[in-house]
Amino acid sequence: MDIILETKDLTKTYKAGGNHINAVDHTSICVERGDFVTIVGKSGSGKSTLLHLIGGLDYPTSGEVWIDNECITNMNEEDLSAFRRRKIGFIFQAFNLVPSLNVWENIILPIGLDDRKPDMVYLKEIIELLGLSEKLNNLPNTLSGGQQQRVAIARALATKPAIVLADEPTGNLDSKTSDEVMALLKTSAMKYEQTLIVITHNEDIAQMGNRKLVITDGKVVEQ
Repeated sequence: MDIILETKDLTKTYKAGGNHINAVDHTSICVERGDFVTIVGKSGSGKSTLLHLIGGLDYPTSGEVWIDNECITNMNEEDLSAFRRRKIGFIFQAFNLVPSLNVWENIILPIGLDDRKPDMVYLKEIIELLGLSEKLNNLPNTLSGGQQQRVAIARALATKPAIVLADEPTGNLDSKTSDEVMALLKTSAMKYEQTLIVITHNEDIAQMGNRKLVITDGKVVEQ
């Protein structure tokens, strides 16, 4: 079994007034390389907090996160930033594209931040797969929501990450565009053997994965 992600007794506690709330509560999960995992739960259940901990965007109160045989929990911010750029691709509901950069510049942005040269053959494949070949010189505000999310997916895949984390990636899209984007995301992750973890409130999307995790009050169970 080739484990790409493991959390060990992962906990994130917040103070609210005089109370302590476990947004993520002693969670231990294992994800194999190449898995497509969906995580569902009600608003406030801890979905996004869990994803942020897995992606190294937040530090846990206790417990550990291991990705590709490296423990990211105790890394300093500089090492963690470098690790995220090289090993993790992020896709967010709000796209988070840089408005002053064109499509091509947005896609290669994380590669440039890591002082690496882009793999042009690989990037051409991704761009063609996502239907962006004719849009490379466009600014984000000239694109539809679905096209902007495709750019965000291309950017997430550009660094050849071991794992792709998507937080409500279709939340701002209509149902038809949502289905198209998810199909492309699943196809691209399979083609490039990347592990995909998707937070969603959409049950149809939740059923697309080969594993489904449900989080309630910070605790995770598998369906």
